[in-house]
Amino acid sequence: MERLTVGEYFDRTALGMGEREAAVMVEARLRLRYRDLYAHVTRVAKGLMGLGVDVGDHVALFASNRIEWVLLQLAVAKIGAVFIPIDPASGADELAHVLAHSDASTLFLVDRVAAVSLYDVLAECCPELAAARPGRLSSRRFPLLKRVALIGDAARLPGTLVWSEVLGAGAGITNHLLRCRQDSIEPADLAMIQYTADTANPATGVELTHLNLVNEAIAVADCMRLGRNDRLCMPVSFARPFGSVVGTLGSLGRGATLVLPAEHFDAGKTLAAITAERCTALNAEPRMFRSVLRHPDVIRLDLTSLRTGVLADGTAPAGLVPEATARLHLPHLTVAYGQPETTAVVTQTRIDDPMSLRDTTVGRALPDVEVMIVDPTSGVEVPVGSEGELCCRGFPVMRGYYKMPERTAATIGGNGWLRTGDLAVMDRFGYCTITGRGTDAFNLDTANGAP
Repeated sequence: MERLTVGEYFDRTALGMGEREAAVMVEARLRLRYRDLYAHVTRVAKGLMGLGVDVGDHVALFASNRIEWVLLQLAVAKIGAVFIPIDPASGADELAHVLAHSDASTLFLVDRVAAVSLYDVLAECCPELAAARPGRLSSRRFPLLKRVALIGDAARLPGTLVWSEVLGAGAGITNHLLRCRQDSIEPADLAMIQYTADTANPATGVELTHLNLVNEAIAVADCMRLGRNDRLCMPVSFARPFGSVVGTLGSLGRGATLVLPAEHFDAGKTLAAITAERCTALNAEPRMFRSVLRHPDVIRLDLTSLRTGVLADGTAPAGLVPEATARLHLPHLTVAYGQPETTAVVTQTRIDDPMSLRDTTVGRALPDVEVMIVDPTSGVEVPVGSEGELCCRGFPVMRGYYKMPERTAATIGGNGWLRTGDLAVMDRFGYCTITGRGTDAFNLDTANGAP
């Protein structure tokens, strides 16, 4: 495993890539070389320090896929703050819950996504914003939230800082001060809190460290053999770990080019980006692959530049992988399974696995990761080929649930095994098939024969 912070991981690649293309935002007609990306991230990091964001402060981002999303993710990590991605599809109630529970001191947002004003969503749950002095918010509901800033070139809205003011705040921060701040961070430090929810419970914050993020990005990229000559098309929302870890960190850590087709998923724009940018890799969810395959342009566009990618979901329908492989020219498409509690991915097929395994399983454990199938009631390991709950141990396992020690203890045993809650079957070679959801019956530390 690598024992690096996200900042060190990015710097190691960016400083060696120089003039190579790092990121392309197709819709915005923006291209950045690694040298440019490094300079922009440095400037944003200094701006955050100039605003008063300290080590351990929580910085939330409520936005669609934009280049500023990548800049903030990397800059927040560099200065030792904690990044809080918020799904741009969240309504006022969901946003309020995350802002209150996460203890965010700073919130960045885009002014709108499609027809929805994210500013109005925020104002609905934070009425004090309209009359607040920019950078001096005082909210009864969110007592720790002090700064709200708009990203990009959006005009100022009441109570907000604009992007140019954020960048300007770093004028007095020297390279030495930024380096001292970055050098004070340890790989085991908290880097991100990823909120996840189900239909029955409010969103819970999954704590992920620099070590979690860096090693996950490396492991998944290794399985798909992503390299410096690859161009990764990434239509998945950055608000999900699959987007922000496997996508941004996975590609930028390898010196590949990250291609963003649009701010939110659109099958036609994804296909157009693959063709125009000669993408060699495509990471997407099953619904996205299905939409792309059904789009009329799929039969007329030249997609032969594609080689590899990740289909990330344990419930992809049978036949989707062979169809995507054939019609999208993805001979080395891999399939992965995971959840926020496992950073993003815990099992994945490899590019040389036969189609039968890639179509029917979610692969085997990542390197340096253990996977075990146990009886959902007793916690005892089941025989090969029997259904049980998938448990895992290793670097992808979260640090815990933020401010929820009892739930953390019920999910992660004292010996480091994580209960995923998902039912699976494992074959004698370690390949897993997800079969459904389990129950919360056994205790990891007290079950007879528990892992």
